[in-house]
Amino acid sequence: MRPAPVPAALRALSLALLVATTASAQLIPWTEPPTVVTPAPVATSAPTPALAAPATKPKAKAATTPDPTDTALPLPPSSTDSSIWSVLSTPSVFVLTSFAASDPGAVRADSSWVGQVTQNTSSITVAGTAADDNGWGATGLALNAATFTSLSITAQRNVGNETPTLFLQFEDRNSLTKVYSINTSLFAFGTLTTVQIPLTGWTVDFGPSDIAAWNIGGGSVGTIPFRMSFDEISFGTSAIPEPSTYAALLGALALLGATLRRRR
Repeated sequence: MRPAPVPAALRALSLALLVATTASAQLIPWTEPPTVVTPAPVATSAPTPALAAPATKPKAKAATTPDPTDTALPLPPSSTDSSIWSVLSTPSVFVLTSFAASDPGAVRADSSWVGQVTQNTSSITVAGTAADDNGWGATGLALNAATFTSLSITAQRNVGNETPTLFLQFEDRNSLTKVYSINTSLFAFGTLTTVQIPLTGWTVDFGPSDIAAWNIGGGSVGTIPFRMSFDEISFGTSAIPEPSTYAALLGALALLGATLRRRR
């Protein structure tokens, strides 16, 4: 059976739609999609550590030229009191004698100690028939003891001693004397003992800055047995100072402080 013929009006309408559709359509050319390339991983090395700054040596201090004005405390007699300076410059201990064979000192020729003293290495022993006169001493000295505040005697009593008092006599250049005495009971038997005597003041008519001689013993005429050993006699500044010494020390400190302030 043959199909039924399409009416002419319908064919004309279909053709008109086809032309209209073709005329309004836009042709889009085809292009090949781009190829995506994944980059290969790049090998990396460990990070290079930062270089440490080179160690620098500390700069040496430039040598300084001493200031010629920066000197030790001067001692101009016109501006520094001599008593103040004597306190500052006085040693704490001055050994008058250690009774060594090389020390000044010997048996006094007119005493009962002649032939009765044994010279040890650094001491003497008085025994035998020695009596209580001053039998040991030294002459020809030039000793300044004006600034010392104490006198120390190191000695011991020995068996047979009957002398109650020990006397130490000083003589200045003008033959004036100053005597210090101490009870012998303060010295132990057979053991060296140091006894300190405060120098409370020299007599007005005695010159402690120019001592020419000294002697030691019982201080009598030589009738009582004297049995002692002597090791040392020394001057010192360890005893309680007198008020005048305190004043001198305070003056010295004030002088030192003023000098330091001026230098600054």
